[in-house]
Amino acid sequence: MNRRIWRERYLKHGFPAFPCPRCRTGALRVIKDTLMTAYDPVRDDDHYSQQGRFSVLFRCSTKWCGEVVSMAGDVLPGWDYDQNGEQVDLENFYPKAFVAEVPVISIPTKTPDEVRKPILSSFTLMWADRGSAINKLRISVERTLGHFGIDRKDASGRWRSLNSRLQEFEKSIGNHHETLDALRSIGNKASHEGAIPFDTVLDAYEVLEEALLDLFGGRKARLDSILAKLKAQA
Repeated sequence: MNRRIWRERYLKHGFPAFPCPRCRTGALRVIKDTLMTAYDPVRDDDHYSQQGRFSVLFRCSTKWCGEVVSMAGDVLPGWDYDQNGEQVDLENFYPKAFVAEVPVISIPTKTPDEVRKPILSSFTLMWADRGSAINKLRISVERTLGHFGIDRKDASGRWRSLNSRLQEFEKSIGNHHETLDALRSIGNKASHEGAIPFDTVLDAYEVLEEALLDLFGGRKARLDSILAKLKAQA
């Protein structure tokens, strides 16, 4: 996950190159002259209270791909100081959504579809509804447990808590309870409190990506293999 490109706010000439959702290798770059803004009327003669909307198009830099993606959101006026200490007006762009599932994190190709789908859905919600995005990640955790045979019901047919399922998962798989339990806790907070800081959303994605790489990307298996070879040579 390239955390530096995912922000709550961008400046006019500060949109980064986002990962392409189609080819996964190219970079989405702003198409020249496609950034459009429209403002509501000024209220109480206060320019800085004015609000507006924006849209902008991106195109994949890989020629054989050329995927086009749109972004839309809110634009708010602001100000800052230049290098000479002079005040300069700025436009602050707050995205609400990409009209595409632009990947925030890498999902290993061997990740089961039932685990992958809620993660992809979360990508379109990250800016507009952080709580819903977090809950999608929680769903992916629940489905991960199901994939490894940790049922949602006990032997008597009663529904089990996610916490108890995670504890069983730790006993059978190991080394992932702390990671997945952190996502459970964040998901609970999103469900009950609603307001989630943007950095917390990025934390959740980063934690999930690490778990996916171990569980479905073969990273842990490769590390175990290397360690076994080293021990054999010692």
